[in-house]
Amino acid sequence: MDEARHYLENSYRYLSTREQSVGFDMCDWLYGLILPGKHFRHRIMSCLVYSSPTIRSINAAPFYENGLIVANKSYWPKRTVLGRVLGGLRNSKAVCGWIGPVPAPRGKVAGWIRLNARKVNVLVPVVREADPLASFGFDSNDLSNAIIEQITKPSEWISPTPPFLQPNDPSRSNFKGYELTLLSSHPGPSLDPSLPPEEYRATLEFEINGSPTKYTLYSNPMFVAAPPCVGSHIMHRREAQKYLDETVRVPDLKDAYPADDQMLIINALGPGEELVARAWCAERARHAVVRRGEDCCFSCATAIASKHSGTGANVLIWSKG
Repeated sequence: MDEARHYLENSYRYLSTREQSVGFDMCDWLYGLILPGKHFRHRIMSCLVYSSPTIRSINAAPFYENGLIVANKSYWPKRTVLGRVLGGLRNSKAVCGWIGPVPAPRGKVAGWIRLNARKVNVLVPVVREADPLASFGFDSNDLSNAIIEQITKPSEWISPTPPFLQPNDPSRSNFKGYELTLLSSHPGPSLDPSLPPEEYRATLEFEINGSPTKYTLYSNPMFVAAPPCVGSHIMHRREAQKYLDETVRVPDLKDAYPADDQMLIINALGPGEELVARAWCAERARHAVVRRGEDCCFSCATAIASKHSGTGANVLIWSKG
């Protein structure tokens, strides 16, 4: 950062006196010729790289979605799968569309990196169900009078107890690192042959309760933050029990294969468990709503995640944050 600041502080003088070269990205930045969105994100990191003589030789990023690996740190656009998953690390920061600094991968991979991850189908919110009462935990065998009595009974509407951990819960999830596997070094038919063809797939490694576990990030899902609500809201007792019965602890995620139309709540309250939950979503191509801290109650978080009243993600990561 010191060498970058020294160059940036003197960049206007370099431009006017030609004492040092000033790249095209730097010229656009100095003159304000920058578009918003991915263009802004791409340009600011390219300028920082150019302003650092020790890494200037890697030049500007050839693709908008390139991540950057420098020494033992890495930086990833927040729309890439590693940006979205590693954003679950406690010490990660988000600035100008970038997530970092986060650990660098194992191996000798460095410079600009392009990841390979499939897009996940766009969420379809508020899907009308054939049997709306099924979301309340009723089925076709329940008598209509009993259903009406249950729904209209005030005592059946409760503020449910959300997922929790026992005080001495022994579960531990430790992030051990990640590796990037080279998928292809040959340009595809739609790729400009002047651009680098290398693509990498990320695999995250964990130690969960003493057992090594890997998640390969095949897809790039979205993670939606549950917005704050005021107070604690009620939901029907049967609906709450149905959701709580479908809650899965992080150590059990590897063997969990819920249907896309089934609501899944991931209890990620343990240390490092939110990162595991995000990695599971990227491996299984599942969008998720992430509830952190105490700002959103259980009723509102499940309503936002469910398909019949919210985003349609049908996955809620219940995290401590």
